[in-house]
Amino acid sequence: MTDVSLLVLEHVRHPRNAGAFAPDEPHVASGSARAPEGIDRVHLYLKLEGPTVRAARFRASGCPALIASASLFTERATGAARVEVGALDAETLAAALELPQHQVSKAALVIEAFVDACTKWDAREDERSQDPR
Repeated sequence: MTDVSLLVLEHVRHPRNAGAFAPDEPHVASGSARAPEGIDRVHLYLKLEGPTVRAARFRASGCPALIASASLFTERATGAARVEVGALDAETLAAALELPQHQVSKAALVIEAFVDACTKWDAREDERSQDPR
């Protein structure tokens, strides 16, 4: 891990919010993304309360850039409005971590996992709102 920023090293050595919520934890959305070559994978877990991401966690396997991106993303997402989190983009995460341009795709996987989690959550909420019970 030679040509990586100190912030990447810090997040890899001491990842923030690593792990998942308990399976029976209410109000948890989850989403995942994987690189086309299948080496890098990330799974995000979001504890949602109304429009707010109360907590965010992740599991990732792959390169240091992916792990650091997921760790930083969960830090920024926790306590923020979902719309604000949705405004984060891969370039912003990559710039904060001083990732080289060829690793922006690692941060993009985290954003993709967030979009996946939100899409699944919204579909589930739509189903519940249409349930006549």
